[in-house]
Amino acid sequence: MSKGRMFADNEIDIIEQLQILNDAEICFPIESEKAVSVLNKIKAKKNWAKWVDNSKNTNNPPDFYCDSFKLMMDIMRVNDTERSNRRGKLYNPSMKHERDIYNEIERSGLLAAAPNAKVTIIGNTGLPTEEDHNFALYSNNYKRVISEHIDSISSYKQNHPGYEIIFVVFDESTAYFETKNQTDDTSIVEQSVPGRPHLFFIDEELLKCFYDKGIDYLLWLTPYKLLKTSQGFFPLPQLTVYDLHKPRPSTINYDLNKMRSSEL
Repeated sequence: MSKGRMFADNEIDIIEQLQILNDAEICFPIESEKAVSVLNKIKAKKNWAKWVDNSKNTNNPPDFYCDSFKLMMDIMRVNDTERSNRRGKLYNPSMKHERDIYNEIERSGLLAAAPNAKVTIIGNTGLPTEEDHNFALYSNNYKRVISEHIDSISSYKQNHPGYEIIFVVFDESTAYFETKNQTDDTSIVEQSVPGRPHLFFIDEELLKCFYDKGIDYLLWLTPYKLLKTSQGFFPLPQLTVYDLHKPRPSTINYDLNKMRSSEL
């Protein structure tokens, strides 16, 4: 019997998440018929049936490829909580907390009733917001993860010569905003704070990770970026799609020292 698992333990979970999005949840910063076509080759069921799931074959990357479309795709996860411990090893307190909760559920026997379930857990680490969701950690983790996958592009091209490369980034970070003035977290909790939303999809520092790096298309999945303002929720895309052969969109430079999580 199949066991349940945590959502995103398998790369296919991330693909299935973007496949269910509707058009209103998807953003194309720069118009591109090719980008629309590439997305359709992943979202449409008849097209997806042509892809090969290679995600378990770590010696022969990338994660997915399609001979019919001459496309290959690599999946990566980024977050805003991972940091180095005292020994210099990466440690993610949020993921550990969620995994502990999942293990408790599994031991309870509840998953036996739903053996194919994919469980999403949003736990509370009890850490102060600035330690739980930190923009500096987010920026550093983002750049590190993308760079590591870029380093493997030569291997992808050896395995599938002539294929175009798609990077799919599953971004598990919260939404951020830039405060008007640099301030301590303790002074902004439980009150409205003037500032501007972090439009991540045109963030200069994050976008420059991808251009002129040998990547053809970027699919940036951001399901947890909910930004509440005094006027209600600020609409942010769930999926942003880029044709990296097109000119860059106009970007914004944000002040790292003024960035705060929306989860005050």
